[in-house]
Amino acid sequence: MRIHPPTVTVGDDGTARLAARIETAAGTRELWFAVPAAHADHLVRHKLDAFLIGLLVPAMEAGEDVALLAPVSERLFLQVTEQLVPLLAASQPDLRSVLIAPSGFDSGRVAGTKGEVATGFFAGVDSFLTYYDRNVASQVPGFRITRFVFTNVGSHGAKAEPARALFRRRLAYLRRFADEVGIEIIPIDSNLADFYRISFVRSHTLRNVAAVAALQGFIGTFLYSTGFAIYEPDIDAAVFPAVLDPVVLPLLSN
Repeated sequence: MRIHPPTVTVGDDGTARLAARIETAAGTRELWFAVPAAHADHLVRHKLDAFLIGLLVPAMEAGEDVALLAPVSERLFLQVTEQLVPLLAASQPDLRSVLIAPSGFDSGRVAGTKGEVATGFFAGVDSFLTYYDRNVASQVPGFRITRFVFTNVGSHGAKAEPARALFRRRLAYLRRFADEVGIEIIPIDSNLADFYRISFVRSHTLRNVAAVAALQGFIGTFLYSTGFAIYEPDIDAAVFPAVLDPVVLPLLSN
């Protein structure tokens, strides 16, 4: 797999798209993430963090080594290559270890980052609990949620257009709570799901974090509503990979 340098374009539909050409053994296609055009300047085009995170599982599914043709955050690269790949290969029987070849490194810091604190909001119990913990119960101001994100990376269905239509309907529903509490909800659309064979339930963590990583120029901290607060070794990670979230999520930071 070869991941080419990303570009940003602003369309007539009011969205900005971060995209990169992806070469695999099965052919060449484009992976993209789209956000409202107001956030065009916040899309990170000078490094491949979002694409490495998003395509790691598909590469491991296919057993394809990865060549990065643009820089990647150095901390993310170390954590993915030295810890995350071995962890996933050992815990997921259908994923194989792969090599990742960088072409350059980035410090991980994005100049002018707004430093917003975001969390995914899907109106589930986990979403509401994360909001309550950080914005109601907590007295720590630096971790108050300032933005919600709502992603289209596989949770709305396997077929692209019906899933996108459902994504838009659900977004309209979620805006009611976001407006009530005065927090912007940022939709992040993508075709990332098209690259996956493994189910969304078994890969949601990397999919969602990849979408948020596209907005590193705006989001400084991302709070993930995981189902497991600590690692529970009695739960089979091959069946419930989310049990690894307390370990995996820190490895996706830069």
